[in-house]
Amino acid sequence: MVLLNDVWELCACDIMTPNPKVVKTGTLAIDTINLMKVYAINQIIVVDGQDVPIGMIHIHDLLKAGIV
Repeated sequence: MVLLNDVWELCACDIMTPNPKVVKTGTLAIDTINLMKVYAINQIIVVDGQDVPIGMIHIHDLLKAGIV
């Protein structure tokens, strides 16, 4: 557990999600939404064919596009 006094000493690796969910660039928006629902997450990393991160989709992006 992180105490408030320790917050100034935290590194990204101390609070990151070690194995985040990802989708490939060709994943349909509806499948992305369903994955976000299943895992109760509001953003997901997009990877290319070599699993290299190239972007991120946030639930607000889907709302803005009129998908949700």
